[in-house]
Amino acid sequence: MANDHQVPQFYLRNFKITKLSKIIQNNHVYTYTRNKTPVPEAIVRVACEDDYYNINEGNHEVHSEGNNFILSTLENHASSIVRRIVDKTDLNLSRSEKWTLAYFVATLCIRNPLFHEFLEKQILDEKKREIMSIASEKDFALLVKEFDPSISDEEIEEMKQIGLNADEKLKISLSENDHNKSYLRTLLPVAHYVMLTRRLFSYHWHLLVIPSEKTFVTSDNPVVFLPPMCRDVVSFGHSPVFLPINPKFALLIHPIDFVDKKILVEDDLVDYYIKQSILFSKDKVFSHQKSEKLQEILDNTKHNMSDLNYQFNFLPEKTLKLMIISGVLNVNGNYPVGKRDINP
Repeated sequence: MANDHQVPQFYLRNFKITKLSKIIQNNHVYTYTRNKTPVPEAIVRVACEDDYYNINEGNHEVHSEGNNFILSTLENHASSIVRRIVDKTDLNLSRSEKWTLAYFVATLCIRNPLFHEFLEKQILDEKKREIMSIASEKDFALLVKEFDPSISDEEIEEMKQIGLNADEKLKISLSENDHNKSYLRTLLPVAHYVMLTRRLFSYHWHLLVIPSEKTFVTSDNPVVFLPPMCRDVVSFGHSPVFLPINPKFALLIHPIDFVDKKILVEDDLVDYYIKQSILFSKDKVFSHQKSEKLQEILDNTKHNMSDLNYQFNFLPEKTLKLMIISGVLNVNGNYPVGKRDINP
């Protein structure tokens, strides 16, 4: 039985507790859960699940050694790049390093249970749409009779009404042996992974730095899709991506290129990013320190699947830039940048 981590241990160690004691040993983080007192936990025991990457295909089970090998290889390369960024406070990436981090961030997003839940919801919504489409067919009664001639007209009408109102009247789920369920447990849904990696690579990477005593936090779903730049369009194609890499530094991966690659973050914006990290958490938030304020924010913040911005529609960067400069598209005021900071 493998202890499979959904969030890499090297990444979580960047948020380990620095004030140690007899109770709190090295390589622990404070784990925050809603309406509970934060507790120190060993990193080896958080954001993990036994045999998480195992794949069930009918009567066959494919164990996770292959996935773990691929993930470990990627993490080894990414960890050295992240360590250098933190040590040098610099985001001067080579092309290959940027590809590596793009792969890593995409993997960190898509290997997560919350992303799997989102994809499962999409699959179930599609199944419901298929049911509604079949129920709306003119020959629905004939189709049912062909399947089972013994079904009465009253039963057919009841089935039809349930089908037409599937969103309200029908509850469906994927069984553990369902092929789609197994697909969600593979290394990554390939189409989403490739699209997300390419998009991240094409974006512009910035390093957020906190100059004050405030700090970032992370969670069991560390990759945050910030609110889209255009409030009327909910799409990853308009969303900057935020990833804290330790309590003082974070990556801001943005569709727009700003003049400064290193951006100092004011305290009110730190609070904003903390709330976004909490919003995207599944169940747990992790920090290097114990904070009553952080617990209060967590207790009063609930995520909803509709808030998760995992859609994939894109506008070219030049189009976005022209829309901002011309004033057609207003940059969300919560971003630590403005129109004057955009590279021409």
